[in-house]
Amino acid sequence: MSADERCATCEWWQAGAPAQSTWESLPGQPEMFLGVCTVNPPVLIGADPNTAKPMFPRTHQNRRCGSWTEREGDDPDGGERAPTASVVNLADRKAA
Repeated sequence: MSADERCATCEWWQAGAPAQSTWESLPGQPEMFLGVCTVNPPVLIGADPNTAKPMFPRTHQNRRCGSWTEREGDDPDGGERAPTASVVNLADRKAA
């Protein structure tokens, strides 16, 4: 593992993102050295299934793990993967 294989340089880490997967990130969040690891789906936290919340693990940017993956470049949508096939542009469709 190289010295740069840490959360801050990992494809799966999102700086400043909220731990609860149903919340939106707030611009200018003060704890930018903290973020969430999205390599795995969120885990439901809570004893009652009706109020359990989906949570990602919150980590420090200098932490390391065995799932580190090199970033493929700047991702403008915060980590969401763009569809690669079967995309239909509705603007191109016409009524019969």
